[in-house]
Amino acid sequence: MMSQLSRRHLLGLGGLATAAATGALVGCDNSQAAGPDGDGGGTIKWWDQFLPKEELNKRMFAKFHEQGGPEVEHTVYNPNQQGKALQLAKQSNQMPDVFTLAGLESSGAALHDAAWFAPLSTADQIRTSFPEGTLIDGVHVFDGELYSFPLTSFRNYVTLPWGSKPLLEKAGIEANDGPQSLDDFRATVRQSQERTGKPGLILPLSFAPRMGNFVDELAQGAGFPGMGGTELATGEFNFHHDTYVDAIDWLLSFQKDKLLLSASTGMDARQGRARWASGAAVWFVDGSFCAGVCQSDFPQMMDNLVVTQMPTPDGEAPVITNGPGGGALWVSESSAHVEECGTLLALFASDEYMIGQAEAMDAAPFDLSAVPDSKAHPTFKTCCQWFEDCAYLGPSAVARTTDINKVTAKHKTVKPDLGTIVQGVFSGDVSDVRSALKKLSDDEERAREAAIKAAGVKLDGSAWAFPDWKPGEDYVTRTG
Repeated sequence: MMSQLSRRHLLGLGGLATAAATGALVGCDNSQAAGPDGDGGGTIKWWDQFLPKEELNKRMFAKFHEQGGPEVEHTVYNPNQQGKALQLAKQSNQMPDVFTLAGLESSGAALHDAAWFAPLSTADQIRTSFPEGTLIDGVHVFDGELYSFPLTSFRNYVTLPWGSKPLLEKAGIEANDGPQSLDDFRATVRQSQERTGKPGLILPLSFAPRMGNFVDELAQGAGFPGMGGTELATGEFNFHHDTYVDAIDWLLSFQKDKLLLSASTGMDARQGRARWASGAAVWFVDGSFCAGVCQSDFPQMMDNLVVTQMPTPDGEAPVITNGPGGGALWVSESSAHVEECGTLLALFASDEYMIGQAEAMDAAPFDLSAVPDSKAHPTFKTCCQWFEDCAYLGPSAVARTTDINKVTAKHKTVKPDLGTIVQGVFSGDVSDVRSALKKLSDDEERAREAAIKAAGVKLDGSAWAFPDWKPGEDYVTRTG
């Protein structure tokens, strides 16, 4: 529980940590948002993309209402669509009261500067739920006020092959839950297809951010000396590194070898997962939340789930470096219920919610020590143990100087980004992978230089350099 974090987690977070705020992520439907200027009457409107936690969240909303709070109107979005809905809601003054940043492709710092958020009214209460050093200036805190907090662990990755047990048994394959090589997994997919007559694999190719995640994690597993396309020792962008080129080539090989369900090109993660759960293919690449979505939407899969470790070139266990969990939930600046929303969000920083997250099986909960004794499915527990063993905390530029926050707020999103380039490779629109990735590196460098100039701070690329970083270790931020 959050007040009883594991020793390893405390060492990783307590006063040491943490990485720069990352751009935000992903959902949309036709539900009505709050009225102009957030006037939603007596109801709090809440948007997120956390499908596995839908029932858990409803329980927290009911508890809040029983304690005298307003009712909550909850909309769960497809993570590949929510950003568009939020942009439209912002433009029309119809923002929900509470929301995630899924799909916005902007940092919390930039959105704070654009007046999207209100500070949390229960900041003092929420702060007591987290170890010192977890809530970071420029990520969760702005101008001394708390705006959000993490729900998930930085010890996490999403490039995990999930298999269908009945199809694997038909193929005579006993899936290995230990380390495996890239070649071994490709051979397993080929054998699965040949013996079952089903396509071997589904990839969510229409979900660009997720495809970018896959490539970044595969590159790290192959030894890329950094994270997010940045070499940590130098602070330089190097998306054109061999490990990134090779990761894209490996993913593309499934299409070239006709092992990929052809409809993958039009599928995002939810669509791909649904087709896989229906038996349309043997394997699907997904995060730990695959177990949670199956529990809520495809219960027939719960006895048929198989998960294997992320493959690496040499078959060794992967080494993944991440920043800390960013802010998960934010209160709209225009909400008419700012005080009530703060009270509600305090429930989401509780031990009760942390245990509930483990059993809902979404992304790995902030406190991984809540998982082993929970009622979570064995595959989810396996994933979280891999995360404990293989994922590490990376260095944070903003933890070293808060001027980084000013730069982040001015940084323009570069397009095409990594995930979009991957889509272009699969569609045939990108024929020279390395050149496209080199352009991305150069474009990111120019965008950072422009952001530094716009922020009016005295920084250069060395502000993002950490020559003392070592892969496979939690980074201790040194200041002063």
